[in-house]
Amino acid sequence: MRVGHGLLFVLLVTTALPAFAQAPPAALPAKPQQGQQARASFRIGDREVFQLAPAGGMTAEERARASRSALMSALTPETGKSIVRPFNLPGDVTTRVANNQQVVLFRGKQIASVTPPDVQASGMSAEALADRWARNLRDGLAGLNVDERTAYSAIRDAFTVAAAGAPTGETTGTGGGGPDDQLASRIRDRLRYDRRLSKQKVIIDVRRGEVTVRGTVPDQQTEDQILDTVRNTEGVNQVRSDLRIQGR
Repeated sequence: MRVGHGLLFVLLVTTALPAFAQAPPAALPAKPQQGQQARASFRIGDREVFQLAPAGGMTAEERARASRSALMSALTPETGKSIVRPFNLPGDVTTRVANNQQVVLFRGKQIASVTPPDVQASGMSAEALADRWARNLRDGLAGLNVDERTAYSAIRDAFTVAAAGAPTGETTGTGGGGPDDQLASRIRDRLRYDRRLSKQKVIIDVRRGEVTVRGTVPDQQTEDQILDTVRNTEGVNQVRSDLRIQGR
């Protein structure tokens, strides 16, 4: 009987505790998974080529800068050259498996590896992600219009590293990296790497394949050249000019 009374007493005391004393402890903030940490992108002009996650003891930015350095090294026939060899696309850019990881290569030199955190962040398979990166690299290099006279410094300046999702230039679209945003980036690439137009600051606005060009240009010839370049970009359905000629 004494045991029974003791058990009854314990139960009564437990049920009499204030509500706050019975509440479970607050959960600690969940430690972010590696794929959820800050990512960085390697870009050619306005085009994002790789979006990288931290991996292998390196931050995302360190990985992006390593990709940039590797590509710059592969671009020249030997260290110290001031001229870039012309591209042979798509053959210059390939993918393969190395050390159980998909890798992207340029002229046989590894530019980036697809790590498990990259796969987790992208939601794609490693093979599909490597194919996407290779395609982005081909497209980005193709937009540079490289020939035998292209200076190494001009190409170097086109390769940038930024936080993933950072603004890529004066282009607008529907958001989210859809067809309009991709078209806007292609147009900006063509304008940026056209020697006649590279210094012109214009805004490209794309809505369902219809392009509006805004800004100020020095003369009618420049306006015509810009509009011709936009019209001749694949995917453009219609072009509207809101360009103004300086001094008018």
